[in-house]
Amino acid sequence: MIVRQIALRNVLRQKRRSLLLIAAIAFGAFAITLLTGITGGIEGNTRGNLTNLYGGHLYIRGVERLETGTLIQVIRDETPLVAAIDEAGIEVESVLKRTSIRGSLIMGSFESSATIMGVDWKEEALLKERLPLVSGSFDSGMAENSIIIPEKLALKLKAEVGDEILARMTTVTNQNNVVNFIVAGIAKDTSDYADAYSYADLDYTAKALNLQPGEFQSLNILLKDADSTDAAAAILQETMAKTLTVSVRPTTTDPTTSTTVATGGETVTSPVPATGKTGGMGGMGGMGGMGGGMSSLRSSLGTVAGVSGVPGATTDAAVGKPIYSISTINDMMKTVDNLLSILDSIGKAAFGILLVITMVGIGNTFRMMLLERTKEIGTMRALGMQRKEVLWVFLYEAIFLGLAGSLAGILLAFVIGFASQLLPMSGINSLFLLRGHISFVIDYVMVAIVLASLIALSVIAAFSPSRRASLLDPAAALRSTH
Repeated sequence: MIVRQIALRNVLRQKRRSLLLIAAIAFGAFAITLLTGITGGIEGNTRGNLTNLYGGHLYIRGVERLETGTLIQVIRDETPLVAAIDEAGIEVESVLKRTSIRGSLIMGSFESSATIMGVDWKEEALLKERLPLVSGSFDSGMAENSIIIPEKLALKLKAEVGDEILARMTTVTNQNNVVNFIVAGIAKDTSDYADAYSYADLDYTAKALNLQPGEFQSLNILLKDADSTDAAAAILQETMAKTLTVSVRPTTTDPTTSTTVATGGETVTSPVPATGKTGGMGGMGGMGGMGGGMSSLRSSLGTVAGVSGVPGATTDAAVGKPIYSISTINDMMKTVDNLLSILDSIGKAAFGILLVITMVGIGNTFRMMLLERTKEIGTMRALGMQRKEVLWVFLYEAIFLGLAGSLAGILLAFVIGFASQLLPMSGINSLFLLRGHISFVIDYVMVAIVLASLIALSVIAAFSPSRRASLLDPAAALRSTH
C-alpha cells in the first residue's frame, strides 16, 4: 500500500510532466477508440440500410426460359420455396415478395431514371419504419397505382403528393411499356441512391413488367438473427437443392469460376456470367482500391432484378423449369467490409506509430526521473526500502499514467462520438448514415484491448529505467550530485 501511495504522490507532484505523458497516451486511446466506434457505426448503418432497402437478409431469385428462348426473372409459385424455408428450420422474421422496375419517371417535361421496387405494403413494416416521409402517408389514400418517391427525385420532377407521373420501362419480355403512377408520398432521402429507388404496389409493378397475377421476382427473407445469415443461406441452399434446381453460391470472387447447379439430385457445371449493373445482388466482386470498391458497390446496388446475377441461368435454364439462386446481405457487404478493413488497417498502423512514439517518450521521461530522484532513491533505500519496492514505485507510476491517459482518451472519444450523432452530415455517402446522421458504436472488446495494451506498454517502456533505479547502491545514490 505504501508503495502505491508513494507512486501516486510522485505522479501528482510532477503535474506538468504527468499531464504531458497522460495527454500523449490519451491521444492514442482517443484516436483508435473514435475510429473503431465510427467504423462500427458505418458497418451497422450500411447493413441496416441495405436490409431495409432489399427487405431482408436472404434473397431468392428465379430465372426461367420462355418458349421463345427469352430468359426472364420470375417466381411463379412461392409454395415450394416457403416449404423449403420451413423444412430448413431457419428462424425468420418475415418473408417478403418483391419486384423491380428499372426505367424512367416522367412528369411534364421533366424526366429522371429510377428503380421502382414493387412491395406488399401490408407486410413491409420495416420499410415504413426506415423510410420517413416528408409529405403524404403510407396508410391513407394508397391506391393500386400509388407510388412513394424520394425527395431528390421529387425535386427533379417538380412533383408533389397527388401528382400523376408516367413510368417508362422494358418488361421482362423485352417490350416497351408505359404506366401511370400517383404520388402518394415523398420520402426523406436516407441514401445517395435514393433518387433511384421508389416504392409501389407489388401487383401493379408485376403487371407493368408483363408478369401474371401472383407472380413476382424475388423472395426476400428477414432473419431473426442477422448473425446467422451465412449459416441460414447454406442450410436453405441444401434444402432447396433436394427438389429444385438451385445454383450453388460461388465460393470465390473470381467471376469466371465454374458453379455447380443442383437439379433435384443431379448436378451440372455452368460458368458464372459476369455481373454488370443489372446483376442485382449476385455478388460484389473484388476491390482494387477505394475507387474500385465504390464502383463495385454502386453496381451491386443498381437493382434487385437481373438474369445475369443467377449463375448457370444463361446455359441451363429450361422452358418452364426455373433455376433459383440465393444471395445474402453479406454478399453486398463485401465491398463495404473491404473499405472498412482498409480504414481499420490505416487506423491501427497510425495507432502503432503513436504507441512507439509514446513508449519512447515514457522511457526518456523515466530516465530523467531516475537522474532527478537519485538522492531520493538513496534515502528510501537507506531507510529500509527494498529493491523490489523501489522497482514497483516506478512501475506503479507508469501504471497510473497509462490508466489515466487511456481512460481520458476513451472517455473523450465517447463524448465526441456520441456528440457527432447529433449533427446532420453532408458530403458523406448517406448509405453509411442513419437518417442523415453518423452512428457511434462502442466496441467494448476493443476498448478493453486499448486500455490493457496502453497500460502494459507504459509499464514496458518504464521497466528498464525502473530496474536501474532499483539497482542503485544506497551510499552511491546519497553521494550523487544530481
